[in-house]
Amino acid sequence: MPHYVNVKGNINASAIDARKITEAESAGLKLAFRYFLVFFVLLLVGMVPSTGLLRNDAGGFLPSSPLTYGIVPILFFLFMFVGTGYGIGSKAVKTHRDVPKYMAGGLRASLSYFVVAFPAAFFIYFFSKASWPSFSPSRAPKCSRLWILRVSRSPSLSSCWSPS
Repeated sequence: MPHYVNVKGNINASAIDARKITEAESAGLKLAFRYFLVFFVLLLVGMVPSTGLLRNDAGGFLPSSPLTYGIVPILFFLFMFVGTGYGIGSKAVKTHRDVPKYMAGGLRASLSYFVVAFPAAFFIYFFSKASWPSFSPSRAPKCSRLWILRVSRSPSLSSCWSPS
């Protein structure tokens, strides 16, 4: 991480100059903004009319509509569209084959998060669906003695647990 300000409070101008936006990045940001505006207009075309594609049969959005059900694909296409616009504008994307390559690089960077998040999500889901009793913290001292003594199926053990 670059340090722009040192401990004494002096600003390091050379570090700031090294991080200025280049002409290619500026062109990419401008084209990405234009792509965002096009996507936003298309989204409004599906939302604003009472017969829009993103409305439900009653003409609303809640409790369920294609907009609420399709929020994940809508966000995916938004970021893909805007990111592709940035890549084309900054000359990083030269052919249509570059887009999947950059998308795979982004997934590769977040793979370690997925390795932790997916099993954690499964455990949370399965534990929430299981009808196991929950532990009562107010009875923790008594229960910890019982667990240390390894008393199983004890009638006093049932006082530690409450139905969820």
